Amino acid sequence: MSTKLENVLVDILSSSPPHETIESKAIVNARRWYSSCINESSIEMEGVDLILSFIKTELGGWPVLLGSTWNESTFDFYRLMLKLSQHNNFMLYTVKTAIYRKNLSMRSIEIDPITFFINDVIRLHKSKTESYLVAFYEFAAALTNDTSKIMNDAIDVLTLQIGIIQLYTDGISSLSNNTIHTTVGNLSSAIEIGSDFTDYVRRLYLFGNVSLID
Repeated sequence: MSTKLENVLVDILSSSPPHETIESKAIVNARRWYSSCINESSIEMEGVDLILSFIKTELGGWPVLLGSTWNESTFDFYRLMLKLSQHNNFMLYTVKTAIYRKNLSMRSIEIDPITFFINDVIRLHKSKTESYLVAFYEFAAALTNDTSKIMNDAIDVLTLQIGIIQLYTDGISSLSNNTIHTTVGNLSSAIEIGSDFTDYVRRLYLFGNVSLID
């Protein structure tokens, strides 16, 4: 019974109404929505446009797709990290508010490096290099017509990622048993990470309408 009903609905929604037939707005909209749902080529194109728009407007562009038009001077790493953090991706540090242990009436900000996934990422990159490169190529190729340099870019990105992760891991090892107490204003000098990271922390809290003071 349900199958017959579905077939009847498909016939109604996929066919044009009889000549001079006046249909309700609900049926007109239903037919329009059904038509858009079965238009796979349009869906794929809109999906690509949506991804490209997100990469350009939210992430600041992707050099692999932009090629020689990439403007390095406009790239803001901490803005990128902030945006990705909003989507639970590429979070190198956890930043959270906690009760200050030395004064229970105060709150402190705890910043800890994320380490639990680092070794898995390194092992994944080293053991499944070919799969990584293929996935990288196929994704980038779906977003651009110029595929001539994608594989070279993929290899460069893979090499860079492994290097960054290894340096990150080495740095974490040296700090694993070292707790640093400082203020927001002295954060960049206390851990030698740069003023941009302090700005990153401030901007994280601004998402919750909290302004940090030094």
